[in-house]
Amino acid sequence: MIPTQERPGQYWMSGDRAELWFSESGPEAPKTIACLTPHGGQAITKVDELELLGAGLFGEGRPCLGGSAKWTGDCYRYGVYLGHKAYSGPAIVILQHSGGGMVGLQLDSTTSAETWKHLAATLSPEMLWNACHELFEFHQQALDGQKRSIFAAFIEGRLKKSRKRKGVISVTMEAAA
Repeated sequence: MIPTQERPGQYWMSGDRAELWFSESGPEAPKTIACLTPHGGQAITKVDELELLGAGLFGEGRPCLGGSAKWTGDCYRYGVYLGHKAYSGPAIVILQHSGGGMVGLQLDSTTSAETWKHLAATLSPEMLWNACHELFEFHQQALDGQKRSIFAAFIEGRLKKSRKRKGVISVTMEAAA
């Protein structure tokens, strides 16, 4: 990926068919993107190593709530990219651009590259949009559910702090009664 900028001071764009907006507008193009990982961590991905596999584009307006109004959904755009994870090889980076900026997910299991290469090559841009949007929604709901369970355990007094071992304090969660 080679980011582009129409004029100095404007936000950078992905410069490919996905047409994703970065969250940066400075004089220099973004060099890295921080991506969330399925393990709850963060991976730093080099922008110049990303190769576009497919663009998830909403397409025509779709009926919403059973009425005559149509949801355009075009405020969400997705790009599916082949990237590289240090020490383990290929990784899939799915970037989401919305009014809230750019967010990335990095998938690097042994089947990720094969699976998403196939999906990007065979699905229409609208169906690829559906798959990416579902993945991002699922990820957000999983994080929200995890937060709720930790907050509930805290309120119920089920979080227990362990003694320091080798300078590290750990926390365990007791099962709900």
